[in-house]
Amino acid sequence: MCGFTIQYPLTFFPFLVRLYTDYSRADLIIASPLALRQKVGDILVDIVPGDKSTLKLPVDFLSSIEVCVLASVFLMQNMDHVRAVMNAINVTPKEAPHADFSRIREWNLNHQAHYFRQTIVLAHAADAQLNNLLTKSCHNFRGVTRLAPVYDLHHVVPSVSHVIPSIKQIFQRLDTPSQPATCPLVNEPNARFEYFERQILAPLLDHPSKHTMVL
Repeated sequence: MCGFTIQYPLTFFPFLVRLYTDYSRADLIIASPLALRQKVGDILVDIVPGDKSTLKLPVDFLSSIEVCVLASVFLMQNMDHVRAVMNAINVTPKEAPHADFSRIREWNLNHQAHYFRQTIVLAHAADAQLNNLLTKSCHNFRGVTRLAPVYDLHHVVPSVSHVIPSIKQIFQRLDTPSQPATCPLVNEPNARFEYFERQILAPLLDHPSKHTMVL
């Protein structure tokens, strides 16, 4: 399966998780924008969230989404696919052949599902396209909250000093003996190889040590 069209519908049971289940029965959908856009098509691109259109939806399984998680890595794909999918979410379906009516919430029947959907956007930095997506496609009645980490470098030791262990480096100098009437660089490759074989490789083979790199 191509990484750009990844799609994993999952269904949860008390003691197991079923992969690649039918979309209409999935409890969790992990998919790329392109994979969902291929199912959505172009019919829902211009539909406003909450629209009571009589169009027969090709993706009724997106109508009951309550939590939507987006990642800034989607910026590497065509953002038109993301916008099309976001417009298809929470559009009221006209048919529900596999719906469990005991679990349908009142706001779904009142065409208000897009006001209750929680949309979480994870980004490494602020981006105008993501801000536009939040403004145009997210209508939660609680509003929008933006969280940004703040690092105080004056009081906190950089974490990289705890991640990378100290490495012992050994540099060895090779002196190539010069001979009269000859260029000292002529025999340098052979001298380097002999020195490496005798002084470096042989001791490592006799006494192997872990985490050793020879450059």
